[in-house]
Amino acid sequence: MKRRLPDRTLRPLVGFASIVALLTVWQAAADSGVVDVRFSSSPLRIAHSASDMFGSPEFFQDAASSLAKFLWGMVWACAIGIPLGVAMGRNRRLRLMIDPIVMVFYSVPSTTFLPLIILWFGIGINAYALLVFMGAVFPILVNSMAGIRQVDMSLIRAARSFGASELDLFRLVLVPSALPFVMGGIRLGLGRGLIAVIFGEMYFSIAGIGHLIMRYQAGLNTDKLMLLVVVTAFFGVLTIALARRIEGWLGPWRRFREIE
Repeated sequence: MKRRLPDRTLRPLVGFASIVALLTVWQAAADSGVVDVRFSSSPLRIAHSASDMFGSPEFFQDAASSLAKFLWGMVWACAIGIPLGVAMGRNRRLRLMIDPIVMVFYSVPSTTFLPLIILWFGIGINAYALLVFMGAVFPILVNSMAGIRQVDMSLIRAARSFGASELDLFRLVLVPSALPFVMGGIRLGLGRGLIAVIFGEMYFSIAGIGHLIMRYQAGLNTDKLMLLVVVTAFFGVLTIALARRIEGWLGPWRRFREIE
């Protein structure tokens, strides 16, 4: 019987091969003149510009500015979204009261509120953290609520029959069952929060990755512009991978189920 590689080995290999293939095709198209490097750059030109950009302290200052805004907003999104989502999942009256408001704000892109946020808070870190918060909190809240509501009632009844307190029920039944939903919401929130902070910086900030993107776009510096796109994409992939690692650490039983 032919043995198949496990997913944890196969996934990075296939992903790496696909990226190498894409970069090879891109570079070949640039070298042959099929695409105009003045407007699309090329992998080699981007790599050459990386040494210049990463050697400048300005880039790391802007990256640190974006990271601080992003993390501050995400911390508040998790601190409010998860408990409120759990409470709405457990309390029907609270859910009926708050759910319509949540759905209204969830359906509206957070970037729509950017002019009002800037008007209220200026262009300091709190304004961009609030923008990240509004982009991330609703997917986290909605998924946390859904995770609690999908818990098998037979598990809850079994725990209560053995004398489990509300704290025991929450710790041993509700959290383990809802964890995949909560972490799924956090991964969605990470993506929406990243979009929010970059978008906000592109239009109103005087520092940050979004500010650099607009500056290089105005100067038609496509090499550094594409490099910033790559850096932003890498950061997004890194944060999502970190969230997956945290989920594996919090719920090790899921790893064994996936391997089987």
